[in-house]
Amino acid sequence: MSAYFVTSFNNSDMLSEFLKNNNGIDRTKFLNIDLGSSEKHLSKTKELETIYGFETFQTNNRKMASNLILASNWGLSKGEEWITYCHHDIYNLTKNFFSEYNYRLQYVPEFVGSVGVNVYHDHAEISKWNNLKPELMTIARSFVQKGDGWYRPRPTSRFNPKTVSMGEQIYSESVLWCLISHRSNLVKKYVSDKTKFDFFLSYDDIIMQFLSYDKPSFVFTDLCIAHDQSIKIKYNLTKSSPDDKNKEKVYGRIDHHKNWYDKWGFEFDFYKTIFGKNIYIKKGFNYTLRKSIPVLLTNLDTVARSTFLESRSTGKRYSNTINKFFDIDPKYEVLKDWKEE
Repeated sequence: MSAYFVTSFNNSDMLSEFLKNNNGIDRTKFLNIDLGSSEKHLSKTKELETIYGFETFQTNNRKMASNLILASNWGLSKGEEWITYCHHDIYNLTKNFFSEYNYRLQYVPEFVGSVGVNVYHDHAEISKWNNLKPELMTIARSFVQKGDGWYRPRPTSRFNPKTVSMGEQIYSESVLWCLISHRSNLVKKYVSDKTKFDFFLSYDDIIMQFLSYDKPSFVFTDLCIAHDQSIKIKYNLTKSSPDDKNKEKVYGRIDHHKNWYDKWGFEFDFYKTIFGKNIYIKKGFNYTLRKSIPVLLTNLDTVARSTFLESRSTGKRYSNTINKFFDIDPKYEVLKDWKEE
């Protein structure tokens, strides 16, 4: 049902790790898009191709939207309706994850733009994995709703886990895009690569493109993967991509926040408005309140939400779907049904 792809830059060891950890992916339906790696890493990649039987395309175009379009077309040439992007540092937790995921994709409603799963994000969540009793972890991302930008079981999240039972499928603004799928025909129709995003905020931009055409996201809450960023440390890579001192070289453009505001009319910032604009003050207040009275944080508007409202009030038009999510409070309601716009 789905072809799969990753984008790689001088991280052939991570590619090897990914292939070992995710043997449920059909290698003949797996594409590695290389973004200009050194000869050393290209040589190692060639060895991996021989072992595993996947394909590599080389490009100097770092735009994620361009590479999604490339991968979608490649997947269609393989007879696959869906295309799935993966980070290198994921692995499945649910038994037979990929076969079950591929099976379920065929039943996803036609109007859905993006599909995600239940992600155990880093050690604090991965350490709680119990295959006999899986839990809801990070199941969705939100741009303009109240909360901290995530549906996850933390005191700072506005999301109330009691509103969703394990196995219920939900609709959301966005997903945690360490694994994300789209119908390739919808990619062709709705995704433009006339963007200014390489890696950072790239898939958030792609998801917003779908939302702008009233194509919500969709989550399988009982299909679980781990996003284990500590894997990078084994290969002398920075654990968290925004903290990489060489992030522009490794990940591409770093003017993503400005480009987001220019394109979408609101800030991509989940700190609270009352903290002001100084990043150090914002971090300090956020840390203090998160530790002392986290419930208070959930009631405060984020910079993203408040600037979205300002933008809308001054005449910028957003789709019915984006406005619908703005009006929903995830503390009381999670969308389990959807009437197509």
